[in-house]
Amino acid sequence: MNYLKINFKESYKEFILFLKSNDFTKAIILVLGIIVPIGIGIYVGYFEIGLAFALVALLSSPSDVTGSFRNRNFGILLSALFAVIASLLGGFLNPLDWITIPILGVIMFAFSYFAVYGFRASLISFSGLFALVLSFANISNVLEFYERALFIGLGGIWYLFLTVIYHKINPKAETEQFLSQGLDLTSKYLEIRGKLWDSNSN
Repeated sequence: MNYLKINFKESYKEFILFLKSNDFTKAIILVLGIIVPIGIGIYVGYFEIGLAFALVALLSSPSDVTGSFRNRNFGILLSALFAVIASLLGGFLNPLDWITIPILGVIMFAFSYFAVYGFRASLISFSGLFALVLSFANISNVLEFYERALFIGLGGIWYLFLTVIYHKINPKAETEQFLSQGLDLTSKYLEIRGKLWDSNSN
């Protein structure tokens, strides 16, 4: 019974820490970045535009990983730029034309090669490749491909706006989270080291 109480306390503590974590906040930002444009698009009768905004929020979010404020912003903008380029190229290329295959191979290699520059770069590369695949899917019959690419670019700015607003509200959230985790791990380490002073310990 005592074990269950301790387990419940630990689980509750971890759950509260998760709700306060930077990862949970990023998930909320992503949900807002997707739901708000789609909701407004449905309300005003331009669902396709809202979908384009939401799509690039989904594509830009992987590059919003741990790092400096400048690098995160640069990663989000570069993901949006790759998505715009991929959408334009997918609109220009004809899937039934034989010349499309070698051109597509060169573009995919260029996007994939970008991944060698680090973890954030690999996520930006993934966004470009994902956007290239989606560009061949006929998601919208209302927007032209260049219009869709324009709204995808604006959607990248929308998602960047949300992340910048959160950073201005709580600029030290990530630092405080890592500091808290570091102190917690240090306390556990010192507890284990302290047990070594006991001659009967294993």
